[in-house]
Amino acid sequence: MSLYSVLYATNPPAPEAAIAAAFPTHVVQVASDRSLVQTNAVNASARRRTKPNFDLELFGFEPAVSIYLVIDKDRSVEARQELAAAIRSFLDSTSGDVALTYLDTIVLNRVGATAVCAASYADMLPNGTAGWTIVAELPQPE
Repeated sequence: MSLYSVLYATNPPAPEAAIAAAFPTHVVQVASDRSLVQTNAVNASARRRTKPNFDLELFGFEPAVSIYLVIDKDRSVEARQELAAAIRSFLDSTSGDVALTYLDTIVLNRVGATAVCAASYADMLPNGTAGWTIVAELPQPE
């Protein structure tokens, strides 16, 4: 059984660059409509965002790319470590607006100078929590 998380970002706008930022030590496979990376416990697929969508209303920005992260529930500890490392790498090596959802719940959102993260996901932040506001949970759009 698998769980999933999705990373939405404005930068970098190319799927292959976005997934390489999250998984810098892995081989990126490029297909016509997506870029892929497979680790021991996480499968990732990056795609350009298409319209119409409700991203502006959900996240407060229009993402250029989304990375779908499928997490192996049977390897939960390893998967959480790999997911956290990928998110830290992405946040540390990119600029721009970013949102992370876990099972359709927003758990991290960086829009402009405002950066908010749910406390249970603070391990995914680069350089500790500097520059981030940590809250029990993020407000969810209705």
